[in-house]
Amino acid sequence: MMKVKIRPLLILTATRWDVHGDHPLVEKRAGATDDGELAEEIGWIDDDAVYPGDWIVESEAGYMLVRADKFVMDFEIIEETISAEG
Repeated sequence: MMKVKIRPLLILTATRWDVHGDHPLVEKRAGATDDGELAEEIGWIDDDAVYPGDWIVESEAGYMLVRADKFVMDFEIIEETISAEG
């Protein structure tokens, strides 16, 4: 988990998702996606596919799923916290 800053200054919590277990909102589903990708390699938040490298950004208002390429353009990591698991 990391503390990130969105421009202008607003401090949020963000978690990079790489594998199942990285974030409690991401669920694992069996089968394949509509475009044929194996579901084991991706996760789901509601009906949104979560791909390795994507970020789950959280605030008091809820969460947003941010693709990796957009995250590096819109957010700046200001503090990184390593969880007890890794």
